[in-house]
Amino acid sequence: MKKIGGKRNYGYGRTLKFAIRNLFRDKFGDGNHSTRPSHVARLGRFEAFLKESGVKDLRQISVEDLENYASLIGEECELGELSVSYGNNLISSGNVLVELLTNGTARTVSPSEFAGRRSYVRTTAPSGFDESEYRTAIEGLIGAGEIRLALMVGICRLAGARFREASLLPLRPARQSANDSREIVISMGTKGGCGRKFPRRIEVPELLVNLLNSPETNREWATVIPENMNYIQWYSLAHREWRRYSAMFGLSSKFHDFRAAYACERFERLTGLPAPCLNRPAPTFGDELVSDQLSDQEARIVIAKNLGHGRVDVLNSYIARST
Repeated sequence: MKKIGGKRNYGYGRTLKFAIRNLFRDKFGDGNHSTRPSHVARLGRFEAFLKESGVKDLRQISVEDLENYASLIGEECELGELSVSYGNNLISSGNVLVELLTNGTARTVSPSEFAGRRSYVRTTAPSGFDESEYRTAIEGLIGAGEIRLALMVGICRLAGARFREASLLPLRPARQSANDSREIVISMGTKGGCGRKFPRRIEVPELLVNLLNSPETNREWATVIPENMNYIQWYSLAHREWRRYSAMFGLSSKFHDFRAAYACERFERLTGLPAPCLNRPAPTFGDELVSDQLSDQEARIVIAKNLGHGRVDVLNSYIARST
């Protein structure tokens, strides 16, 4: 195919949608094979994500944009909004686009790493399990003036919230509830699908109560998301910034690891035993340990509800199988 010309989108057209279609036609030809139309159809989501993120030209697409997009697809799979297989296909098409744009020289992402594998069983301790790790990160972010990011780390790690749930949490009601009962209600952005919602009431530690009441936290903020941003813009910004800071604190760049760390801690407190993936001696919580310890299966049922899953088998990807 002959290029249309012009400087935008490498000469493939004025809009992202048109340029992506022409790029694939140029590389794969017309023919009757389904590969090209399948990729183009799936890339509609990536195109919408790029536009919301402020990317309007193929020349501006970076691997970081691809990683942010893959993370968002993974979130939608985790929430049950997309099937894992379709999520993998969407990310794969994003990989193909970046490979075409860079002649195969750019780093791509692993679809299964982001969209997940239903059979995945955790074998290593999640990043941010130890209090010294996440406390250092929260304090460091506050010191750097990254208050919104500190709140995200705190809510994800200490309440087991998904990124979307933490982002949409109404801060004023959460602060009031935390002060009154040391609990917060997570109801926005929860798992459900088909219009169903699964709100949950989560007991939170003193560190999160203090964080919500921190002098640096603006009491006028409705949520963590800045007023001048939509969710996609915030998603891209937060993940970009957290990748930078997480390396400084020696933590995973994935917010989802904080949920796994929360699940492991809940398992220890409910059973008195370390989560199977931790491979460490039994912890000592002193007076904070529940008096009536639960069995492995009973604890998994409770934690599944805490996480908003309702499916015990999913806990294998958070804390591993029973030993």
